[in-house]
Amino acid sequence: MADVKWVKITTDMFDNRKIKHIRKLPEGNNIILIWVMLLSLAGKCNASGMIFLTENIPYTEKMLGDELGFEESVIKVALTALESFGMICRDGDQLFISNWEEYQNVDGMDKIREQTRKRVANYRSRKKQELLQENPTDCDSNVTVTHDNAIDIEEDIDNNICSSTSEEHAQTDTRKEDFEKIYAIYPKKRGKSRAYQLYCQWLKGRMINGERVKLTNRQMYIGVRNYVRQQEREQPDQQYWKNFDTLMGQSLLDYLEEERQTDE
Repeated sequence: MADVKWVKITTDMFDNRKIKHIRKLPEGNNIILIWVMLLSLAGKCNASGMIFLTENIPYTEKMLGDELGFEESVIKVALTALESFGMICRDGDQLFISNWEEYQNVDGMDKIREQTRKRVANYRSRKKQELLQENPTDCDSNVTVTHDNAIDIEEDIDNNICSSTSEEHAQTDTRKEDFEKIYAIYPKKRGKSRAYQLYCQWLKGRMINGERVKLTNRQMYIGVRNYVRQQEREQPDQQYWKNFDTLMGQSLLDYLEEERQTDE
């Protein structure tokens, strides 16, 4: 999917208590600038708030410093401060914007994507009619929307919105349904948004100790179920359970019964 061209920042951003506290810290104003730049990077990655150089190469603090134009020491201070205020999350070498949906007009994007789907369908229909008029006997002609055609179709859509195909939507819907089944069996309902980001990453593969590790939906379900059963036996008080997003991180590997997939 292409990068997102805009993110939402409220006009009262600098009235936010977190922002006020951060600005009073050493390098405070630089931390705020880095925060906004991280939002921009997350939009470019367009991976539900995850920030990376490529899907296979996460950012190191030095790489971020080079990318954003700051000393590595300033980046380190900024990431520590932003994480302590819950504005970013780090899981191993993975970096996320917390609550990424707050910075995206999710409903608006869904509406635009539906409009795009209809425009593509109308384009196909129109082209097929044109072909039938040119070749009345060729009733079985198929129309293919090429990459260039798709660009033409979407020219009048706000360039700040990323569109995707109906096939991608169907895949996303299925993925969300599968995730919801896992979420349903976990009683401590905290960290759902970030947990879904982690769920998607496991399906694609995450770099763990230099090795790309993939988990299937079934493996993740089993891992969560095993943790729930363990806790019900050993620690019934759910206040001591992991938040769902914490469990869906690297710690999930501790509760798998099956061997995980790795890429050579």
